Amino acid sequence: MLQFVRHDDTPVRTIVTGSLGALAKELICRYTIRMVRSELRGVRAIRWPKPPVQQATAKEMLQEC
Repeated sequence: MLQFVRHDDTPVRTIVTGSLGALAKELICRYTIRMVRSELRGVRAIRWPKPPVQQATAKEMLQEC
C-alpha cells in the first residue's frame, strides 16, 4: 500500500494498492538507496535545505557581551 501525503505529512485519501502500489514502493526504495550510495561516494545528488539564518541586531549583539 502506498498512501499520499501533503507537504506537512498529513495523509490524503488517495492510496495505491496491489501490484501497482508494490511497484511504486519498490521504485521509491531503490531510488532512495541509490541516492544514499551516491552521497557516500561524494556525488551531491540531493540539495538538502539549509536552516534559516537568524540575523542578530546590533542591540542583541551588545547585550551578549
